Amino acid sequence: MDYVIDQNEMRDGALRRVIQRPAPCRLILPDTSIVEMSKSTSWQYTMRRSFEPLSNARDRVFATIAVGEALRYERDQRKPIDRSTLIDADISNFVREMIDVVTSSHRYPGKIVALQKAMDKFRPPLNLLETNPDKAKAEVVNLTNDLQNDAGPEIHRGLRSGALNKPAQLGLLIVALPHILKVPYPHLDDMDIARIEIERPFTFRFVCLKLLNAMRWARDGGLGSAKPSTVLNGLLDLEYALVASFFDNLLSKDKIATENLADLKVLIDVSRRSALIEAFRAYLQSRSPAASAGPSG
Repeated sequence: MDYVIDQNEMRDGALRRVIQRPAPCRLILPDTSIVEMSKSTSWQYTMRRSFEPLSNARDRVFATIAVGEALRYERDQRKPIDRSTLIDADISNFVREMIDVVTSSHRYPGKIVALQKAMDKFRPPLNLLETNPDKAKAEVVNLTNDLQNDAGPEIHRGLRSGALNKPAQLGLLIVALPHILKVPYPHLDDMDIARIEIERPFTFRFVCLKLLNAMRWARDGGLGSAKPSTVLNGLLDLEYALVASFFDNLLSKDKIATENLADLKVLIDVSRRSALIEAFRAYLQSRSPAASAGPSG
């Protein structure tokens, strides 16, 4: 089993129980987990507490490339990435060494000083680009507004009222995907898009999750008054689900992360596609003028 580990689960008993099981498993640390631990000024304390359960299982720890790197790989190579390519040997070795250094800093005084200097250079651009709450909120606001404007007021009302149930919501996304996929894949024709929906590359899953996140905010409301840090955390949770969709399981205490993963698995399941589209069509028919008028006579 491959377990993708959310940073919020590292100090919890669930991870310890997985490590103690006799059955072999790999512990997958997405780049996102390192990013989350690095955003605070007390990063060393955060890492030490989070890495401690892994200190006796370091050889089972594997790390992935960054989301942006995976997206660039598919763009440049023009082929879907797979789990073996997502895991990087050099990054895995670096993270294992980091676990040793951070959890036993007294044994590695020179290395902990070097790590502190590296983090001093790493954190400013990280906080400016990847963990900037205001930037994250602006991105989600724009995408949510676009989704609401494109879908129209009837769909938005259905989302807010609950009349557009989860299968219909996912059906809406499937219907909209051929149009939306033209943004990351500007040169694709309809045949190419059909192939992408079957091959389910990383970029396709990333787009699906971005839309699911926007739909959740449109459904639940409150984005205007939401704290930017809350919106940022939602985007980071999205990345855990994205990576976990290539592996066996996700260990996370965050309900949105696990919901994202469950919804994504349904979206990329070709056998479910027709039923989801039919659920969306049924919603549209129930809202049509003829249906609203009821039987005549």
